[in-house]
Amino acid sequence: MTTGATPSTNDATAPIAPSPSPAEELDRLLAETVPDARARESSRFGDIADDPSRPVVLLGSGGLGRRTLAGLRAIGREVVAFTDNSSSRWGSEVDGVPVLSPDEAARRYGESAVFIVSIWRAEGGFRTSALVDELRARGCRRVARIGELYWAHPAQFLPYFGIDLPSRALASADAIREALSLFDDPASRAEYVEQVRWRLHLDADGLAAKASEPIYFTPEIVRFRDDEVLVDAGAFDGDTLGAFVSATGGRFARAVALEPDPKNLDRLHARVAAFDPETRARIELVPVALGREDGEARFVADGTGAARLSRSAETVVPLRRLASIPGGADVTFFKLDIEGAEPAALEGAREIIERNRPLLTVSVYHEQDHLWRIPLLLREMLPSGYRWFLRAYSREGFDLVLYAIPHERLVGPG
Repeated sequence: MTTGATPSTNDATAPIAPSPSPAEELDRLLAETVPDARARESSRFGDIADDPSRPVVLLGSGGLGRRTLAGLRAIGREVVAFTDNSSSRWGSEVDGVPVLSPDEAARRYGESAVFIVSIWRAEGGFRTSALVDELRARGCRRVARIGELYWAHPAQFLPYFGIDLPSRALASADAIREALSLFDDPASRAEYVEQVRWRLHLDADGLAAKASEPIYFTPEIVRFRDDEVLVDAGAFDGDTLGAFVSATGGRFARAVALEPDPKNLDRLHARVAAFDPETRARIELVPVALGREDGEARFVADGTGAARLSRSAETVVPLRRLASIPGGADVTFFKLDIEGAEPAALEGAREIIERNRPLLTVSVYHEQDHLWRIPLLLREMLPSGYRWFLRAYSREGFDLVLYAIPHERLVGPG
């Protein structure tokens, strides 16, 4: 090689640039200014639709599709059809809108309408991007995700679970960086940055379900005590309770399951009835919602896993602090999955958490800022000597769990 020549970039001996650390990647994501984010979030859907008068076709005629239809009608946007992958719905109507097969919807409207994927779920390896690709393969020229629509009309649609405006997240950049510093294991740090990226860019393909089951009781993280007292807030139909009995081999002191939805409570009773008498005797079912204070609250009692507190709901349920729950003061393992009410419930349990040093598993995906807000809240109230872990059990931003583990209960070397 001639002296002074520049080495080829394909030279096998050329140094390989190291991958950015999670902190460096987070800094890159948070470098966007709030004004730039506002411009991006307000224009993204418009760039896809191209014309604000363009009609809309919604892929997905379930609950999210109906929610999106109602919002579009409220802002004066025409929805000409639903399309659905379930053939049993073809030829029917939902809220006065016809449901077409994907092929028929593409034939009629592929050139003229903007198609919006109004399906979003955790189950079955679901990927929004796969549905986007399917619509494009059928000849639909303009395809958007619900997040892109919701960003364009935040007053009508947001917040919705973890979907909220990127500019709101960027306004909390210091808190986002601070929360990352709580995690020291590589998997948690990488997951945290991926979750921030999704909140800023709707980049769900960067998310993957990596953690092994069972959720809340992953054996690589959680070690049980024989005298465990579980408080299961958001017990639903007993799925978590059943996993707990199985994971502990039935060796625990007490389990207290909180579920205010009457339909879910019936299924919870049926699950507990199937346990052996000795196990049943150590389980108490309490029909209340957990909160910051004692009183009453309005609750969407729809018999699903999304049953939740809501000021606009008709059903009224008892609301209790942890200290007012029988057995709550003795908690050693505290699980919360209560559809966005986790911060209030933690505040109501502050004194017990500070005193008991329980192991905590908390869902942090129900609102955009729970990813950083809940870890920072817990850091304020927990005594020293905790380790923090973050694990995702589903795709698309769902089933994201924060683990706060006392050092003495760590699995393996601390």
